[in-house]
Amino acid sequence: MRTVWIILDSCFRRNDRGRLTYDGEVKCNADFRNTFERSNTMKRCVLGIVLAAMLLPAAFCQEPGPEDFERQMQMREREMEVQGRQAKMEMDRRMAELELAKRKMELAQLEKAHRRGPGPLLLLVIVVVHILAAVWVYKDIRQRACGSGLWVVIALLAGLLGTLVYAVVRLGDGEKKRA
Repeated sequence: MRTVWIILDSCFRRNDRGRLTYDGEVKCNADFRNTFERSNTMKRCVLGIVLAAMLLPAAFCQEPGPEDFERQMQMREREMEVQGRQAKMEMDRRMAELELAKRKMELAQLEKAHRRGPGPLLLLVIVVVHILAAVWVYKDIRQRACGSGLWVVIALLAGLLGTLVYAVVRLGDGEKKRA
């Protein structure tokens, strides 16, 4: 750096007013010119970088205007609409899952009822058949005027089997009377 000042002192002189002026008589060598040009190029680059650093943030950091605010509001509204649709779709999906679970439970109950068999209906039919068989045995005993109430109890408890035994015994009694 010191050589540059020496060269500058040899090329420039102070005039009466104290300003530096170029002395045409002193010839500056090539080293000075190269150094001077490099120095100017460097100054221009630094100046350009400083200006860019000062102007770029101003270009990108502008305060939002009314258009930007409206655009942001529209974007927020659209985001909220999308979130609402997603929430509705999620709710519909869960409702469908619940409906499917409900149908599976109903199907399981029907299968369980089917596996149990006819259940109460069959029991009701059997009780009715036992009662009807007991009533037939009772009427037959009263009509023939022979026999005991024991056959009615047997027909009531044993059902068709007890009634069949009564009918066989009665046929046997009828053959004894004929003979």
